[in-house]
Amino acid sequence: MTFTLDGTALTPDYDEEADVLYLWVDAARPAVTYETKHGHLVQLDPDTREFVGVAIVDYRARWEGQEIALEIPVVEERVLQLA
Repeated sequence: MTFTLDGTALTPDYDEEADVLYLWVDAARPAVTYETKHGHLVQLDPDTREFVGVAIVDYRARWEGQEIALEIPVVEERVLQLA
């Protein structure tokens, strides 16, 4: 499955035991984590506020196969596209 945010490909890693999907833009870098109202853990660069990554809790149980409205705290809401 391919994951994109605003046309940018995201690197996925799925933890089957915990049912958590991790997605990130590029190599690991410092980030501040915010929890959205849906329980997603969004990571933003502390200086630029750019999206770094997200952890989607209960991915298979609640979200698999759906488009996810991803709230970027303080910045804006974006839609995570699944293909």
